[in-house]
Amino acid sequence: MRYRIGKRWIQLERDARDLYISTSSRPSREESLRWLQSAKDDVFALAGLRDLLAAEGSLGRSIFLLRDDELLRIAADLIGYGRIVVTEDALPRFAAPSSSVSSGAGRMQSEPVDRPAQSRRPAAPVKTPSFATPVAEITGTRGSGESGFDERKMYAIFARSKTAVALEKEMTKLGYKYTGDVTDHGYSAYTDPKAKEIRINKNKTAQEAALSYAYELQNAKNGPHYNAIFDDARSGLISDRAEFAQRIMNYEAEAIENRAKIAIELGLEDTQPRDVVAAVRDVADPVERKRLILQWADSEGKIQDTSPSEHYKKMFDDNFAKKK
Repeated sequence: MRYRIGKRWIQLERDARDLYISTSSRPSREESLRWLQSAKDDVFALAGLRDLLAAEGSLGRSIFLLRDDELLRIAADLIGYGRIVVTEDALPRFAAPSSSVSSGAGRMQSEPVDRPAQSRRPAAPVKTPSFATPVAEITGTRGSGESGFDERKMYAIFARSKTAVALEKEMTKLGYKYTGDVTDHGYSAYTDPKAKEIRINKNKTAQEAALSYAYELQNAKNGPHYNAIFDDARSGLISDRAEFAQRIMNYEAEAIENRAKIAIELGLEDTQPRDVVAAVRDVADPVERKRLILQWADSEGKIQDTSPSEHYKKMFDDNFAKKK
């Protein structure tokens, strides 16, 4: 992930290793702090900086509780240590890749319902990673004569995306696996992080199921982030329902973006919302891209017949709000 502040870009040092980028000489802490002050007038730059420091990992969940001035001082320190890299070049078209949670806290749930996109363009070239064990090819879940999408066909579609297979490889190493149909057909698909199961509604088409599998793998990858949000809500560090919803929606946007990117690789962008496809293809700034995706998600997406933000606010009320 990379974020723009003023005329420069910042990213984690570990993410910069495999990119062909022009890296500026490392600025001093004082120079970095002066430059970072420009972020104070840009709410999206501040949000991106918090996301970046959270991903860096050394500060834990407390990063979301820091005041802006303290956040900038820490960022300047990490730049000085070389943990954050400052770059001058333009952002690549696609950023590296989360998503939503069900009405039962702790279970990540189906993606919002999409509006189909329209124009189709050639898929962007991607690097070829090592392939994961093809989970769905090995373990079919349908009984003899049982209805539902063809699981082998679903996986054959999914496996054409190198990005999707690389994500699958990462998550299967952690024990996640596809386990068949959802237990509640009110959901499109969901991930159970405790059981490490991914379930997809059998009434989907094979194409829809392939993209849902990719979406839920991203959900699984972001499981620790969701658990951190739940822990903060339980402990009272998050006491506002809107903040709870927004923090979950930030990861929702990441999963929507990654699914659109994979759909483009597979030549299935017509199955995705046109606004999301346009943001993924054409918007270089990751903060602006996230804003556009969230705007689409909350105006057009639905989870159990309500907007995602209202769904998560209700989840907070049902599971974490202190009862009077």
